[in-house]
Amino acid sequence: LHDALPILLNATEKSGYQQLLVELDKQKLQPARILHVWSCRQNTVDVSEHVDCGFRSVFKLTQALMEQKSDGWVGMLYVYPDRHPAFAAGSALAKTVRLENPKFLYRTLALTNTEIESQVDVVLDEFQNAADTNARYDDKQRQIAAWTEYTPGSDDEQSALKDDGVYVITGGAGGLGQIFVDHFARHTKARFVLTGRSELNADKNAWLCELNSSGERVVYLQADVSRREQV
Repeated sequence: LHDALPILLNATEKSGYQQLLVELDKQKLQPARILHVWSCRQNTVDVSEHVDCGFRSVFKLTQALMEQKSDGWVGMLYVYPDRHPAFAAGSALAKTVRLENPKFLYRTLALTNTEIESQVDVVLDEFQNAADTNARYDDKQRQIAAWTEYTPGSDDEQSALKDDGVYVITGGAGGLGQIFVDHFARHTKARFVLTGRSELNADKNAWLCELNSSGERVVYLQADVSRREQV
């Protein structure tokens, strides 16, 4: 920035990104392309730091950009090390933003070689030229995720769930949760612990009673799995 003071950003605070955009606007500059490599600088094993510099950083920056209400499009390449699922959360957010707002052309790049200095050419090539939404580099080999149709096996195919197993399903009383629980309960003799933040209403209590009509195999516990003390 010309004649501007350095802007120190806290990954989890939107105000820093807002200040950055204000400074750019003063100089008649609008970000059309953003290269986000913050995650590649994290060498700690602290999951919260991984989330802060990945998911939360992309989220707060996106909020600031959306509030700016620019008429143009914004392209972002979110680069992250393919070694921890917490970094991939930022990738999932980038995909969602692109689907919900066509002006935000977010793409993601996963690197198995986390020495970003040795991957500069790869990153810049993806940043400037690639059209794929999601890419991964395993050393020098470029990979693209693709859907493969799944063909179910026969009815007597062995289930991955054990009859004497106990399985926890978070959000188990929600719409999708009920579909899975109904299926599992029909095909296995396992027991299930369902969790959710809300109390069960009359309809869901009736559904739970029907599941347990042939023996108590399903219980519901009200708990927020995002809160350590409740878990």
